[in-house]
Amino acid sequence: VIVADNEAMADYFLIPYLQYSKIEPINQEKSRYSMAVTVKLQASGGAKIDKEEKRRFILIDNAQDKQEIARKLMLKLIKEASTALVIRLKNK
Repeated sequence: VIVADNEAMADYFLIPYLQYSKIEPINQEKSRYSMAVTVKLQASGGAKIDKEEKRRFILIDNAQDKQEIARKLMLKLIKEASTALVIRLKNK
């Protein structure tokens, strides 16, 4: 798989979607943070080929920077889903 920045050279596109991101308080110090992302694999002609969904929940301190936690978790989930799709594409 070769990554290209030019759309005209690409055979496939990875399209990430954030399904949900939410914080649920547990007590005054801790919260449960959950997130789900879906990455779709699409051919350059527009045909949808495959998709992968990843979900996680983590416990966080209420004093932590929630935006930074969300950014890191989202990037991790997108990377995991994209890697799974690329592996399946290579094995076809």
